Amino acid sequence: MKGLATILIAGSVVTVVAISIGFGVADMGTVALVTVLTAIILTVCWQAGTERDPWFWWVATLAFVAKLAGSALRYWVLVVEYERVGDATGYHGWGSRIAETWRAFKIPSLDGSMGVGTQVVRWITSLLYAPYQPTMLGGFFMFATLAFLGQLLFYCAFRRAVPGARLGIYAGFIFFLPAMVFWPSSIGKESLMILFLGFASYGMARAFVGYAPLWLVVGGAGLAAAGMIRPHIAALTAASFAGSALLGRGTWQGKAAAGRVIVLGIGALLTVVAVSTFSDRYEIGEPDDLDPFISDVGQRTQQGGSAVEGEAVRSPSALPGGALRVLFRPLPHEAHNLQAMANALENTALLAIVIWKTPAMVKRIRRIRIPYVMMSAAFTVGFVVAFSTFLNLGILARQRSQVLPYLLAVLVALGWDSRDRFAGTPQQAGRHLAADPLDRDVTEQSNHTRLRSGRHLPVS
Repeated sequence: MKGLATILIAGSVVTVVAISIGFGVADMGTVALVTVLTAIILTVCWQAGTERDPWFWWVATLAFVAKLAGSALRYWVLVVEYERVGDATGYHGWGSRIAETWRAFKIPSLDGSMGVGTQVVRWITSLLYAPYQPTMLGGFFMFATLAFLGQLLFYCAFRRAVPGARLGIYAGFIFFLPAMVFWPSSIGKESLMILFLGFASYGMARAFVGYAPLWLVVGGAGLAAAGMIRPHIAALTAASFAGSALLGRGTWQGKAAAGRVIVLGIGALLTVVAVSTFSDRYEIGEPDDLDPFISDVGQRTQQGGSAVEGEAVRSPSALPGGALRVLFRPLPHEAHNLQAMANALENTALLAIVIWKTPAMVKRIRRIRIPYVMMSAAFTVGFVVAFSTFLNLGILARQRSQVLPYLLAVLVALGWDSRDRFAGTPQQAGRHLAADPLDRDVTEQSNHTRLRSGRHLPVS
C-alpha cells in the first residue's frame, strides 16, 4: 500500500514541478529544496504511526502536501494581492543580508531596534538561509515545514496524553483546518510559534504522564524559544501547565507524588520566568500598569478596515462575547473580501461544531481533569482574555492559529466518545504505550504502576 502511495505521490510531485517550471513559477533551486523537505517530512511521518493510528502515514503525507499548497497560496496572496507588502518580505530581505554574517562564522547581534520578537525572527531566518539562499517562495516552504513539524508535535502530544481519544478527528482538525494550513505557512512569527508551542506541548504532555520531570527540559526549551518571540504566549502556556499539574487528575501518593511535586515546582518556576520576561518586555512594573497597557493595545489595533467595536474581558460575564470575537469572528456578514469570506465560512463551521458538541462536552465534563485537556482549556480561556484587547479581526485571524490546537484538543477530548480499540483493557493499553515509537523510554515499572492504579485511561 505504501509502495503504491509512493508512486502516486511521486508522480503528482513530478507533474506539479514540471508545470511550475514551465510557467516560471518555481526555479530548480526551489524544486530541489522542496524535494529535500518532502523526503525528510515523509520519513518522519511514515515512522510516527502507532497501532492506535495505522492510517497516520497517509493522512500525514496528505497533510504535508496540503501544507505546501497552503504556503504557495499564502505566497501568491502576498505577491499578487498585497504587491509584496508584508512582514514576510521584510524577514526574507533581512534574513538574506544577515546570512552573510553566519557565512563569515560570526554570530549576528540582536539590537532590538524593531522589537525583540522581530529581531529573533530575522535572526532565525538568516540562520536557515546561511547554508542555502532560497528564493522567497523557498523561504515560505521552509517556514511551512517548520510549522508542520509543530502541528505533528501537537498531534503526538494529544495522542500521548489523552489515551482513548478520537485521534482521526483531531488529526483532521489539526492538519486540515484551513486556518492551520494557511496562516502559519509563511516566513514569520506564526510558523515559528506553532513549532515552538508544539515542542513545549509535547514535552509537557510527556511530563503529565507519570509526572516525569526530565521531559520538562523539552517543554522548557520550547517555552524559552516561544518567549523570545511572544513572551505573553509563553507565560500563558507555562501558567496553564502549572495549574493543570496542581489540579489535574493523578495520584498524590508514593513516588508519583514526588514526581508531581517536582513537575509542579518546575512549572511554577517556568511561569515566573515567563511572566517576568513579559513584564520586562512591555515595561509592566506593577499591576496598575496593566490597564494603560490594555488600553494602548486596543487603540493601536482598532485601525483599518478590519477594526471592530468591543472591550477587553474583565469579568466572567464578558467572556462569551470575548470568546466569540477572538475565536470565531469574522462571521459571513462581516466579510469584506474573498479572503475574509473564506475565513468567515470556516469560523462559522467551527462555531457550529462547537455548538453541536456542547451537550456532549457538558456530559463528559469529568474529562476536563485530564491534565493535558485541563491545560488546553486553561490556555484557551487565557488566550480569549488576553486577546480580547485586540480590536482588529484581521490580526485575530492570524494570531488565532496559536490557540486552535488547544481549543481542538478540548473539543475532541470532550465532544466525542472514546472508540479507540485500545480503550478496552489495561493489558491492551499497556501494549499501546509500549508500541508508540515516540514513547520507547517509558519504563516497564511506570506502566505496571499505572495499570495497577487503574489510571491507564484517564478519559473514562
